[in-house]
Amino acid sequence: MASFTLLARPIFSTFHVFQNVWVRSSSSIPDFIRPPGPIRSWSRDEYNAYNRWKYATNTEYRQRKKKLSREYFKKRSDTDPEWYRKIIEASLQRKNQRYANDAEYRQAQKLRQRERWANDTDHRQATLQRLKERWANDADYRQARILRHKDRCANDPDYREADLRRHRERYANNPEFQEATKQRLKERYANDPEFRETQIQRARERYWRMKFGLPTGHQEPQNKSDSQDNSKKSDTGP
Repeated sequence: MASFTLLARPIFSTFHVFQNVWVRSSSSIPDFIRPPGPIRSWSRDEYNAYNRWKYATNTEYRQRKKKLSREYFKKRSDTDPEWYRKIIEASLQRKNQRYANDAEYRQAQKLRQRERWANDTDHRQATLQRLKERWANDADYRQARILRHKDRCANDPDYREADLRRHRERYANNPEFQEATKQRLKERYANDPEFRETQIQRARERYWRMKFGLPTGHQEPQNKSDSQDNSKKSDTGP
């Protein structure tokens, strides 16, 4: 049973004020401390607190309020776009604040989003389309995603390996992505001196490694698997 407490109000007399006099009046409902006097004499805070308590404890009242709220929201949102926009913005702000400050809520939201992403194809496609449009049209969002991706690649080896593997698979199987990547690298090579110097140094290192039969970065995974296969063969015999 939910409960709440209200600050009691001092009683004022027409002749004088009773100093530090506080009144409590228990109602017939358990865990509810009723303010003094009839409901029409309550303050706004007391009345709102009573409504919150009733909403939490009275199922019929809660369902009725939800229905009225949905009907009012639908009716007004159809006729007042500015009001609808303000309501949506305020709701998003509250959710963002709660997501930032409430660890349990944040974890529950992540689990629910992952489950929906895995099981709802329409939701997944709509989300991908929306993210693509935002990536194309929102420079701040694009820059933030790039910085976050770089930071995670620098600090999370597992994520970095998975990202490289995913990139290579896409490069091998998607000709359009392959051409776009080549074009982007050409433009960066032409316009970014640091990147150009890094690529030249990397090419030199790879050349000398290949010249002396040393493994290169692209050959290491294959060599590792070959060495593992050879070790297995030596253990098990021919």
